[in-house]
Amino acid sequence: MNEKKKIILNETFASAVQNHKKGNFQVAEKLYKEILNVDPKHLQSIIFLGTLSGQTKNFDLAKQLLRKAIKINPKHAEAHYKLGIILKELGKVQEAISHYQKAIEINPNYVDAHNNIGNLLLKSDKVEKAINYFKKAIEINPNDADVHNNLGNCYEELKDFKKAISCYEKAIEINPNYVDAYNNLGISFKSFGKLQKAINCYKKAIQLQSNHVDAHNNLGSAFKELGEIQEAVSCYEKAIEINPNYVLAYNNLGLAFRELNEFKKAAAYYEKALNLDPNREEICEGYGDLLLILNMHIKALTYIKKGTGFICFTQKDVRII
Repeated sequence: MNEKKKIILNETFASAVQNHKKGNFQVAEKLYKEILNVDPKHLQSIIFLGTLSGQTKNFDLAKQLLRKAIKINPKHAEAHYKLGIILKELGKVQEAISHYQKAIEINPNYVDAHNNIGNLLLKSDKVEKAINYFKKAIEINPNDADVHNNLGNCYEELKDFKKAISCYEKAIEINPNYVDAYNNLGISFKSFGKLQKAINCYKKAIQLQSNHVDAHNNLGSAFKELGEIQEAVSCYEKAIEINPNYVLAYNNLGLAFRELNEFKKAAAYYEKALNLDPNREEICEGYGDLLLILNMHIKALTYIKKGTGFICFTQKDVRII
């Protein structure tokens, strides 16, 4: 290829990347393809087009392009990393981990690859292994707030709340506007029995992001545990206003109105939750228990069977144990 063509390709690639970063995906795609029509092995265009295809949910094309990039250069860490992302989206967890590990083999300081393996292991309940990857990522870059937050999630899973709190606080120290870290810190404080601190964290998350549905729901649960049921109801209702399909909030409203002895309202919210998720055990069990209180024993049995409870029959009542 002569020098003039190289200059034109470089300028076209720069324009493609600029449009890609701005979210002008159609323009960027067109430019990447123009480059590949001239030079089918233009590695960066293949990788960036693969990335763009993933961003537009065309995962099969993304996988095809990134595999092509790896075939051209098997030692390209970024190509392995990005293929890992696509494979994760396709539900191919082990393959994704394999390519993240390959990226780390090529570049041992690839923080995002360590972090992503950690997340996949955590979701697979391999918590101790996940911790090792997050710790390695922190060793490489101590100022990555996301990794500290993710390490906190591991300790929360292990019910080591002191360590979880420490990790979330570190994430917030690095990024004082880290909404999810405040929400997660609230969860750990609540688990640790520090309800007022949990409430403060949830309120801070909502202050930073008013439509953070999980924070509203979690704030409601903290108020409920304090016995402030009406405050809890308001929080759950706000969560549903933000996301009308938020199953947990409907279930929590069912629990709250049951405590208020407003059984018909409680039943209505359980039913809305079940319309969205008919087989969720905790909802089936809660609704079944409520139906027993309402003396609707036959209907109750249908839901109790779907739940995790057993039936205890006595001469005076029927209840879940």
